[in-house]
Amino acid sequence: MQNMIAHLVTLQSIDTKLGEIEMLRGDLPKIVEQLKAELEELRDEINSDKQSVANFEKEKSDLTNEQSMNQEKLKKFQDQLYKATSNKEYEATSAQIDFCEQELNRIKLRSIDIDAQVMELQEGVKPKEERLAGLEKDFSEREGELQTRIEETSKEENELRQKREGLKPQIRPDLINKYERIRKAKNGIAVAPLVKEASCGGCFQQIPPQIIIELKKREKLTNCEYCGRILYIEADVVKEASAS
Repeated sequence: MQNMIAHLVTLQSIDTKLGEIEMLRGDLPKIVEQLKAELEELRDEINSDKQSVANFEKEKSDLTNEQSMNQEKLKKFQDQLYKATSNKEYEATSAQIDFCEQELNRIKLRSIDIDAQVMELQEGVKPKEERLAGLEKDFSEREGELQTRIEETSKEENELRQKREGLKPQIRPDLINKYERIRKAKNGIAVAPLVKEASCGGCFQQIPPQIIIELKKREKLTNCEYCGRILYIEADVVKEASAS
């Protein structure tokens, strides 16, 4: 069990250093991811608006063609109206004229509506593109800063992770699971030394004499009855490390 405790202390030391590296990077990874997501969303929004404008312009072009055809038909029917030789022919031609005029009015109203929507979209795209440019600049700067911090710490981080992976097989799986569970619940600190001879180095509560006696025997893992962290006596671990 002495070896297990020493290995857990070493594992805690490695994890603490890895935590310090993460703290050095701060919120940058999260900020970069958020900016990236915002950029993608804004780009999609701008592209969607531009596609809508293109669709409206295509519809407007089709309406212009419809307008020309209906104007030609209207002129033709108006000419025919003066040449009508019967009431039936006159009424039929008048109906065709009414239909053409209704179509031209529909086209006119729809064209006005399209123009208004295109103007609204185009006016909305401009500030979005300005915001996009600002986001791209911010993203580039933040990403560069993050990359610099990663480069500064990547070598140490890789070495620590390799040590961690090399150490884990030397620790019983049940103890690894217990360690990870406590570490997750206690802000990254699962193993704490006994300080001032009688206090937990994690929560600083006074440890009862009986627990200290058990701790000194080093026959089993001893947990702080207040915070649940695994306790150890630093001098014993140092002695164990020196002996090995």
